Amino acid sequence: MRLICFLQVLRLFGEQWRIDLEQKDVFWLGCVYVFGSLLSVVARDLFILDTARALAGIGGASVFACGASLLVRNFEEQERAKAFAFFGTTAGLGITFGPTISGLLIDAFATTFIGDFLLSYRSIFAFHSLILILVLFLSPALPKDTPNDRAKNSFDYMGAFLFVALLFSFMVCITSLAQFNTQTLIALVVFLFFTGLFIWQQKSLHTKGIAPLLDLEVLKNENFFGFTLVMVIAGFSFVVLLTYFPSFLQAVFGLSAFASGLFMLALTTPMLFCPFLVSKMLNSGWNTRRLALMMSLLMSVGLIVLAGVLLFIQPQWQFILTIFSSLLLA
Repeated sequence: MRLICFLQVLRLFGEQWRIDLEQKDVFWLGCVYVFGSLLSVVARDLFILDTARALAGIGGASVFACGASLLVRNFEEQERAKAFAFFGTTAGLGITFGPTISGLLIDAFATTFIGDFLLSYRSIFAFHSLILILVLFLSPALPKDTPNDRAKNSFDYMGAFLFVALLFSFMVCITSLAQFNTQTLIALVVFLFFTGLFIWQQKSLHTKGIAPLLDLEVLKNENFFGFTLVMVIAGFSFVVLLTYFPSFLQAVFGLSAFASGLFMLALTTPMLFCPFLVSKMLNSGWNTRRLALMMSLLMSVGLIVLAGVLLFIQPQWQFILTIFSSLLLA
């Protein structure tokens, strides 16, 4: 639920920030994130927990999108590349140490109760809340916008609704594929319907000279389309492993939550230095197409090697070779 909301709101708030969001909006969006995390701590049933994670996804995605837009507005050319490299590294800090810290918290509070509340996984959300409250106190340091920063285009609310509907139905379809029942078919039909309607609506706005939510004409640019596919490869390799690999390690190798978090460092540590490395390579004149091809190749080879290790290698060697293939993919 949090992932669905994160993906949808990331795109919508990225567009809305371009139009009329201000510095104060970042503060309130951060408050939504804090509220979602605090609600996750006290949630007593799955419905409330899902609702809380959805709120956290909305807050997290909106702040993430606004942060990227702030960098675009306040930095130029090579300085912008350095700023985004640092932005990627700070995100990498969370990706690198997040699984390890989460595993440590789960193990540390696995048998700790406050009243009738078992802390366990709730300690992760409590830790989120503490960090987020600290971040909110630092939000006044964000640069303020001037009226000249505002764009003149209106926001495509109908496009936003159709986009959310098609993405939500697609995620429902994907998550129910294992059972492949009536719900799967209904979700697929709904997805195709809203996708067709969204494409027609976006093209119609473009023809009228009105800025759509997504300018589909850019997909005709082969270079842009190719670079977009690089992110698709990352989504089906690195991001999937980042989400599900800790559970796999606990189920297959019998690791504890903390040990699986330590193992994940093989997959996440490169996020600390790779953004700066890529930034320096681009600034020194590296061909972006060749660099993107190299990254795609490494992700693909790493995933194939990992699959081969888990399927064909003897159990006593799997652990070490899994670390190697994780590093290659990362």
